Amino acid sequence: MKRIRQTSVVGALVLALIAGASVQAALSDERVVREILVEQSPEETVVRVVADGAIRYAVSEHQGPHRLLLELADATLVGPAGSISVDNGQVGDILSVSMDDEGRRSSRVALELAEGARFQVSSHEGTVEIRIAGEPTDRLMAQAAPAEAMASDAAPAASSGPAANEVGNVAYQHDGHVDRIKVTLPEGATYLSLPWTDNRATLLIENAVLPAELQRQLDTAKFKGTVRAVSSFVDPQGRVRIVADLVGAGSELIRMSGRDLIWEFTPARVEESSPEQAQLPPPITSAKGEATLPTSVSDNPYQRRPRMNRKRITIDLRDADIHNILRLIADEGNVNIVTNQLVAGSVTLRLRSVPLDEALAIILRSNGLGWEQQGNIIRVAPMTVFEAESKARIDAYVQSQGLEPLQVRLIAVNYAEASKLGEILGGLLSARGKVKVDDRKNALVVTDVLANLDTAEALVRQLDTQTPQILIEARIVESNDQFKRDLGIQWGGDFLADPSIGNATGLLFPSTVGIAGGASSGDTPTGGGSSTPNYAINLPAPAGPGSGGAVGFTFGSLSGAFNLNLRLSAAESQGSVKIVSAPRITTLDNEEATITSGVSIPVSVVSAAGAQTVFFDASLTLTVTPRVTPDGNIIVEVNVNKNEPDFENTGSRGDPSIIRREATTKLLIRDGDTTVIGGIFQRNTGSSNVRIPFLGALPLIGPLFRNASHTDVRNELLVFLTPRIVNRDLSIDRDGNTPDILPPRE
Repeated sequence: MKRIRQTSVVGALVLALIAGASVQAALSDERVVREILVEQSPEETVVRVVADGAIRYAVSEHQGPHRLLLELADATLVGPAGSISVDNGQVGDILSVSMDDEGRRSSRVALELAEGARFQVSSHEGTVEIRIAGEPTDRLMAQAAPAEAMASDAAPAASSGPAANEVGNVAYQHDGHVDRIKVTLPEGATYLSLPWTDNRATLLIENAVLPAELQRQLDTAKFKGTVRAVSSFVDPQGRVRIVADLVGAGSELIRMSGRDLIWEFTPARVEESSPEQAQLPPPITSAKGEATLPTSVSDNPYQRRPRMNRKRITIDLRDADIHNILRLIADEGNVNIVTNQLVAGSVTLRLRSVPLDEALAIILRSNGLGWEQQGNIIRVAPMTVFEAESKARIDAYVQSQGLEPLQVRLIAVNYAEASKLGEILGGLLSARGKVKVDDRKNALVVTDVLANLDTAEALVRQLDTQTPQILIEARIVESNDQFKRDLGIQWGGDFLADPSIGNATGLLFPSTVGIAGGASSGDTPTGGGSSTPNYAINLPAPAGPGSGGAVGFTFGSLSGAFNLNLRLSAAESQGSVKIVSAPRITTLDNEEATITSGVSIPVSVVSAAGAQTVFFDASLTLTVTPRVTPDGNIIVEVNVNKNEPDFENTGSRGDPSIIRREATTKLLIRDGDTTVIGGIFQRNTGSSNVRIPFLGALPLIGPLFRNASHTDVRNELLVFLTPRIVNRDLSIDRDGNTPDILPPRE
């Protein structure tokens, strides 16, 4: 028997890597695959995968080409990673690779088999053995691996369970895109997978008994997966059969986990996408990184994003054939790869935890290759081939443009200006194309080939839509609150010592003494008191007609020698004013509009030329320029003025001053919303005391010698703005977006 042995020995460096990998595997329960042995004979080929301990594995088979995949869980290839060429009529090439999927390491061994080859898989003490025979019999025959070889976590069957040779359970599970049938096998049972017939897969189990309660049919159609029904029964030969009715094409995978046989079915095409995938660069690029494909009106298949499984892979290969690498990526990515006859060469690479699509792009770029994808097929060829094909398509298109007869089309324009649209269409036509404008009908006369005429008309239909019409309403709210309070006091009197009234001083001098208040004047308010009040404290509040109130007291002696006059006055005023101004105007999108209301005040101006009359405007003005955004919101440039004359503050010639209120801003508002674009709040408060020095500050009696006043004035100005699109249904689409320039091509 001929024996082939492949190991990797690169001196001390490789030994150190193996030792480090062994230590890491021991610490993390990972196994190390040290070698792959191949033994050949005319009857069969034996492939042995040797690890440093019991290893978990799964076997699956793929058609076109016929390939057997051996999945090794928690295992790392230290020595044998690469390619082994056997090519003996039973086995072609053997590829082996390690993978790292988000920190979980695994390995895969792929064997190319002849069509109809029969193989058997078994394991013992860390060695997985695959025997391949050349006779075209049943596809897959495997013996349930012993528990120590599978390193399974499944608990052993209890002594009170079913008989030793009975099938323990037949269950179905739907998980995403995978349909899983789980069969618990007894010790010593063997299973055989038969070829599919009429979308029906059959699993034959020997050396086992199916209990009566498990002879049934499970209806799984409601899960809408690949498996419609699962039937378990005993055939006339006494063997247990598990039959899965399938929907369409797909692939199957059979693996063992302890005593459980797991039968998995996957649809023929499961596309996995990722947000990162949309950000990948175009697959076909030049050496300078620039796109090699032209921009044309035809669909460009090269610009489609690749659709591949993005699970991460770790590859460490030296001088590996590019075709074997592409076959490996095709298996992992669940895609089909077709290579051009000019694709050749070897690849040396070391990639760790790299997504499959990125690994494919790196490998192709490093060998000057490009790719295109159609459906689930990726075509790989040198860059020069794609560039030549692109140039040929361009030449053919240009030639067809020059030979195709010209046609004339009249395109009517409803809302836009035909002259402006004609300038836009000029860049879309061929060298023989022409655009003329009929101003009378506001129409375009376009001459070109048919394809360009359709494109030009589609563009005009998208651009010739109603312009959004916006109603802008502003509200200017003014609020003025005033409060004023005055408290005043007047008191005084007179005293006279005179012999005529029997009140003599008894002195020669002064024989007569008189005392009277001297703070009175002709303008002093005396209502409520005597005609000669003789006020000594004259601090009244502004009481009079329409303002405040006062009360007077007069006290005098019988002889009139002593008189006392007292007058109390108080005034309080409170007022509130609210003014609302609401100008509104309607305008087209991106067009300025103004509305004004007010008066013009004439003012005489004297100059060297003589007296002239100049008018100054005191008006309410609203000036807006709205612009509708693509998502239906509105950007508004607004200027609001409210000026009014103030006749309380006038100039030397009696001309009134002008109170100005103005707001200028630019903001974004949602259609129909109301926002405050600005406001001004003013408050003036004041208190004053007029009093007699020293006496007015005395406690208790101090108010008899002072006047107190208090004022509080509040002014508030707010400006509101509300824009509304009047013709929203005709100018904005249902989703609140303006139409695209051109519809996407089918």
